[in-house]
Amino acid sequence: MYKNPFNGTVFLLFGIILAVIGLRMPNERTQKAPAWGLVFGILMILFGWIYPHFLVDGTWIKYLYAAPMGLIPCPTLSFTIGFAMLANGFSSRAWTMLLVFLGVFYSLFGALRLGVHLDFVLLAGALLLLIQMLASKHPDPSQ
Repeated sequence: MYKNPFNGTVFLLFGIILAVIGLRMPNERTQKAPAWGLVFGILMILFGWIYPHFLVDGTWIKYLYAAPMGLIPCPTLSFTIGFAMLANGFSSRAWTMLLVFLGVFYSLFGALRLGVHLDFVLLAGALLLLIQMLASKHPDPSQ
């Protein structure tokens, strides 16, 4: 509809790969996220939900229903990374690394190529998710 097949293709593949990873994960509880992971996870969810770049003249109430989360990559990835941080990467290195890779790519593209410096918040979230993964002890490094 918006003539952007790149984002559509990337997110289709992203969704399929995450679904495959999710189906292969053991049916166990995830590890508890550290306190800092909970705080930053909540902040990333809120940032992705309200993503103020497109609503510069909007009220705070408008951010709750008109922000582009789920429509464009950076707020959607911020929201998803936030939930991954809350769940400590769902105890999956593969899931976490895919989100980190996409978060770094889209944040740098948005900030450096498109000039949306707000996307550096996504970069920070992706790097914090990577740190969280490296600091936790996942049972199986292949996951």
